[in-house]
Amino acid sequence: KQFGSSVSFEDLREIAGVFTEVQRGHVDYGLVPIENSIHGGITETLDAFAEHAGKVNVYAEVQLSIHHALMANCPPSKVKRIFSKPEVFSQCRLWLATQYPQAELVPVTSSSKGVQLVAEESAKLGNDSTSAAIGNVLAGELYDVNVLFPRIEDNPQNITRFFVISRQQAQRSGDDKTSMMFRTLNKPGALVSVLNVFHRAKINLTHIDKRPGGRSNWQYTFFIDAEGFLYCPRAR
Repeated sequence: KQFGSSVSFEDLREIAGVFTEVQRGHVDYGLVPIENSIHGGITETLDAFAEHAGKVNVYAEVQLSIHHALMANCPPSKVKRIFSKPEVFSQCRLWLATQYPQAELVPVTSSSKGVQLVAEESAKLGNDSTSAAIGNVLAGELYDVNVLFPRIEDNPQNITRFFVISRQQAQRSGDDKTSMMFRTLNKPGALVSVLNVFHRAKINLTHIDKRPGGRSNWQYTFFIDAEGFLYCPRAR
């Protein structure tokens, strides 16, 4: 949706790996999930932003409707174990409880990794394969795994926001948002005093999230999205 079909695609499997490869210049852009409409902020991404602060930039935002499919190279009745990310299992919880209450749910680092494992097993065992995976149908096409049941997510309105990250900064478009993070002291009114700065400047905040600061207990790193383009006057 964002880049078309003519790009060279690398599956880095873990969110932290996307940040590392972008920072090192091994890839030009990375796509990472930042927020799900059902489960909220993606903690792995927020933690990676804190770790790589000042080394990568948010270049663009993409919103995608999330649809999950059960994929396998065996008949539905033979499925005994299912691979996917824990978040994906939770988004298909009711369907799984109804259709596969006895199946073993095996968590993996990404849904595409689960599809890859199914492909590897079916290549070795052929008709004796008993594994399935939940993920995007594109992964099934890439790894040659058949779709048994499309759209098994419990909530069809499930949407995930993704950030495109890069070492370069985005240019002004006229319809911009700026993402930033900051820490506050552990004292009454600390967060309010920061938010009041945006209120006085009449800047609308579209999102706010937090993660433990990592330096001491009960100190947090806050992440906010603000409408408008970041203006950094040149130092004099």
